[in-house]
Amino acid sequence: MWRASCTIVLAFLAGCAAAHARQTDLNAPTLVLVNGNVLTMDGQSKVTEAVAIRDGKFLAVGDSATIRSMAGSGTRTIDLAGKTLVPD
Repeated sequence: MWRASCTIVLAFLAGCAAAHARQTDLNAPTLVLVNGNVLTMDGQSKVTEAVAIRDGKFLAVGDSATIRSMAGSGTRTIDLAGKTLVPD
């Protein structure tokens, strides 16, 4: 009985972890651009080094490490290698 209960609990926890991973990927950007000069055109003329994009919209701007950490398994990552990115 104890073994059966543990097996059920472990199966439940594994299912929860898989569901969380899928949810995280749903919220992940489809594209991240890192290691560049990103002109945000936000009124403050802020320049940053990376951007996360989903559905053609900026999700976040910031340093490359932070933006890379947002990527999911299906996210495309492009290294700008110091090039400048200006939003259209």
